[in-house]
Amino acid sequence: MGVSLSALYLDLLEDLSDHIPSDCYADLLRNKPVGDWPDMTPKTKAALSLAQSFYKKYVEGTSADANKAALELFLDSNVKSKNWSLQTESLLDDLLIGEFKDSLRRFFEPQGYPLVSSFHDIFDHGRTGPGASILVNGNDFYTKLFSSKLSCTFEGLYGAYANCILPFQDWVDADKLRADSFEECDVVQGSRLSFAPKNVDVSRLICIEPNLNMFFQLGLGKLIERRLDRYFGIDLSCQPDKNRELARIGSKFGSFVTIDLSSASDSVSMTMIKQFLPQSIYQWLELLRSSKMEMPNGEQVTLHMVSTMGNGFTFPLQTAIFASIVEAAGMVSDHPLWKPHGQHLGSFGVFGDDITCETKISRNVIRLLKLLGFRVNSSKSFVEGPFRESCGSDYFLGNQVRGVYVKTLRTQESRYVTINRLNAWSSETGLYLPRTVTRLVRSVRYLPVPLWENDDAGIKVPSSFIRHLKRDPDVQSIVYSRRMVRPQKIRIGDGDITVPHGEKRRIYNGPGLLLAFLSGAVKYDSISVRLGTPVYRTKLAVAPNWDHQPTAVSKDTADKGRFETALHSNLCWGVPRD
Repeated sequence: MGVSLSALYLDLLEDLSDHIPSDCYADLLRNKPVGDWPDMTPKTKAALSLAQSFYKKYVEGTSADANKAALELFLDSNVKSKNWSLQTESLLDDLLIGEFKDSLRRFFEPQGYPLVSSFHDIFDHGRTGPGASILVNGNDFYTKLFSSKLSCTFEGLYGAYANCILPFQDWVDADKLRADSFEECDVVQGSRLSFAPKNVDVSRLICIEPNLNMFFQLGLGKLIERRLDRYFGIDLSCQPDKNRELARIGSKFGSFVTIDLSSASDSVSMTMIKQFLPQSIYQWLELLRSSKMEMPNGEQVTLHMVSTMGNGFTFPLQTAIFASIVEAAGMVSDHPLWKPHGQHLGSFGVFGDDITCETKISRNVIRLLKLLGFRVNSSKSFVEGPFRESCGSDYFLGNQVRGVYVKTLRTQESRYVTINRLNAWSSETGLYLPRTVTRLVRSVRYLPVPLWENDDAGIKVPSSFIRHLKRDPDVQSIVYSRRMVRPQKIRIGDGDITVPHGEKRRIYNGPGLLLAFLSGAVKYDSISVRLGTPVYRTKLAVAPNWDHQPTAVSKDTADKGRFETALHSNLCWGVPRD
């Protein structure tokens, strides 16, 4: 049973009607933005946020126009990168630029020594990544390095790779076996353009890299990532939490601002970094990047940006650049930063192009961003008022008000995800959505699962919704059914490899399999692979504690009670009691 998005949205507006002024309905139905007003309450802001976010990222029915829009945006950014030149207008500009260059030098040349001195430094941290690469037969570590053609943008890169593996005889043997079947390496001109769904209006553009370039790009990215932690105190594994907390504080007291950029990863100009980055790191970026991109029609486009989304060092590199911008702005403002080392929150946060900094230095941050060719997204940057947005969280006067984004309702599992996220939203905001959730619940099989389960496993409910709990007679844990993705695996036999239906064959490469096992890519006798649209199955599971809630959902007893109240309110019309 399907769900009509338009009918579901009308139910949503009806559920939110007590908190949305009637004169906003026409704009919401036409997908027009609704602004804030002076006496707006957090609940009203949360209701408006949900109404405006609900189908903003809906990807069903995405047309070729979405790909065209993404390509036009990308090519426009590429031209801007080509034409960038520094245009200072005042002594302040000169001071900002000078401090920025000094910050980059300190970052990339610790104690005066280059961050990277040889291919061996990068190789030690190299990896393949989970995405697609040019000319490979699959996305896993074993297939990319030991059962496919290798590809790179210049012949010397394979030579450097072959030199780096010399100390590891198993790796040398594995590469020889691979080369016997696929030849040594193919030299390609650059990356290949690909599109991924983003929303109905515009796609997300990703460039697929040659696999040897990607291996070394990720290695270089790891070195930059480690330096981010040591110099700026930015640990990319936990920095989003710090950014969010700074944004929450900023929304309540106005002490921090949040800045977002348009097409940030596509706006790091080669001309700009050549002018400001030390030569010791610039040469590695230039060497490992793809200088050309193949369009869908086969045309080659010269890239004037450093890298694209899909390049292995893009994210840590832009984090380093933007953190240096914030540091430079702080120095010029005579307001040095508190860096977020360890458990310390710090006085700024940078995660990719997601920037949070103190209000008193924000004007200089924005000015320096513009001087360097970056475009501040005014609709998603907040320097005044009670609202802040950072790393997937929205805050209004210190309250979480972010809406729910529905990407698809096509499958039963996607509707489970929507149900569970709407229930979590109600728990956070205290606004209930019985009509909306009921329509969704009636479109799926009622499959109650514990509160700590995955969002796509079923409908998360408290134990009070289940009249007869079944228990395993041996361990006395509660037994329940859940939906889960059926794993697709490459099976490794005695001298042969069996692949799932539709997959390209793999060669049997014993030393390569040993290296893949040591890397964690091979578990027992198989390699897990990703094959397009996931296939689900129903499977039994056990729950030692059904009502346990993770701290991300509930921090104290009061929150747990609020979460259960939200579930009872939203599910009261649509859930059968067994």
